[in-house]
Amino acid sequence: LCTSKQEVDDLNRYYQVDPGLTTVVPNPIDPERFNPERRERDRAEAREDLGIGEHELALMFIANELHRKGFGQALEAVARNGDQRMTLHVVGKAGLGPYRAMIHRLGLDDRVHYQGPSLDVGWQLAAADLMVLPTQYEPFGLVIIEALASGVPVVTTRLAGASEAVRDGRTGLILEDPYD
Repeated sequence: LCTSKQEVDDLNRYYQVDPGLTTVVPNPIDPERFNPERRERDRAEAREDLGIGEHELALMFIANELHRKGFGQALEAVARNGDQRMTLHVVGKAGLGPYRAMIHRLGLDDRVHYQGPSLDVGWQLAAADLMVLPTQYEPFGLVIIEALASGVPVVTTRLAGASEAVRDGRTGLILEDPYD
């Protein structure tokens, strides 16, 4: 059983597993927790709770590890964009310690916010304007599906198995190169 076509392709490429021996069963989401109605209902309260201002463009980076998920690239993209309304909110158990110097060097001290781990990612997604995960490799990436189900556009890479669910240019953007 594989969670995405990408996993099937990887098994074949790296281990010569016959694709005919595999079945794709994507990870499921809870539609009660991840839906546009909940996002609309909880949006104002969630943004207030997370300290997101009315005019901020809140980008959520939801991951329990940062390097492989492309956190450095996300920081660079926010800095290069130049829109001072854009803030990056990190949700997950991985602390920002190794990235503090980079955050400071890029002038993002006031625009990167560590929200910590969450038992209800739907709450953070209710506050989000965009979910970013410029991952270098992700067999599936459940948070991508959760964001899309919540009505949050997603920027991710082709290397995320769940990128299959993103309609490039409509429900998000798919990057071919995770380092760009």
